[in-house]
Amino acid sequence: MNTTKIICLTPVKNESWILEIFLTCTSQWADHIIIADQNSTDDSREIARKFEKVILVENLNDNYNEDTRQNLLLTESRKIKGKKLLISLDADEFFPTNLLDSGELDEMKKSSPGTAYGFKWINILPGFKKGWYSEGLHYWAFMDDGTPHRAKLIHSPRLPVYKNKHVLIRSKNQYILHFQYVNWDRMKSKQRFYQCIERIEFPSIHPVDLFRKYHHMDIVDKKKIISIPSNYYQSLQFKIDISKIDSTETYWWFDHEVLRYFQQYGIKNFRRLNIWQKEWVYRINSYNEENVLSKINDPRTMIDRLIFWVLRKTQAWGDCFTKNLIERVIKYKLWIN
Repeated sequence: MNTTKIICLTPVKNESWILEIFLTCTSQWADHIIIADQNSTDDSREIARKFEKVILVENLNDNYNEDTRQNLLLTESRKIKGKKLLISLDADEFFPTNLLDSGELDEMKKSSPGTAYGFKWINILPGFKKGWYSEGLHYWAFMDDGTPHRAKLIHSPRLPVYKNKHVLIRSKNQYILHFQYVNWDRMKSKQRFYQCIERIEFPSIHPVDLFRKYHHMDIVDKKKIISIPSNYYQSLQFKIDISKIDSTETYWWFDHEVLRYFQQYGIKNFRRLNIWQKEWVYRINSYNEENVLSKINDPRTMIDRLIFWVLRKTQAWGDCFTKNLIERVIKYKLWIN
């Protein structure tokens, strides 16, 4: 008898917009779901406690740190005895119908310790009817072998999977439904937050490179947009009722974290980030309830605004001589880091 347990590892901070449907679906295939909640101020913890398979642990770190949360989840999973297939999913990620119906999870449970499985995302667009495939594979399923995890602060590999040590397998049904983009404004708020983190923690990264990194979703080739079959959202095992996913949410904790960065490091430190959309400046001023800062104004110069205009216009050009030349002029003449 195969006694391998499937354990889902999920970090959470203010995910009530999608958490209940995520846990409903994940409970159909996981033996345990470990939720590491980082000081949520919404109903996330209350939602998690309603599910008997959930093991809720507290992530008390005040700052965003993927190293902390991933090792917290991994440590908790290793308290469970026996052979373990670890699957790392965020709350906005779901297994599609064909992976669950194909029996591939059962095949994974038979693999040897140290085997990892790679997936692509299908990024779901607002309206839930269209999306696009991400580039590259992410190794989010791993038959645990006790390897320590060397994680990073941000955009870290989620599991202790290493090419020179482990067996890496491309999943036969190699995609996960990714709902980050169904609320476009929320996603943009998250990208602003990420840019601020990198500007402070990794100041050697040039603002031009940060712009390119965090605006890839704005230039998805229309030829790569696919229609999402409705049966991707349902199967005999579960049904994703997309009507229950709140894609209209307008409050985002990411903005409050950005406000905290402004207070700690000064607004001018973030002048060369593409975060200064007029409607967002208005909204973040409304969040400044305690007047921790005086009125927040767009700190960009006319040169800054011109550079952002050029970066937006050239974002879709690909790797070409003209684009590279423009970037060199900006980096070494106009915006010296």
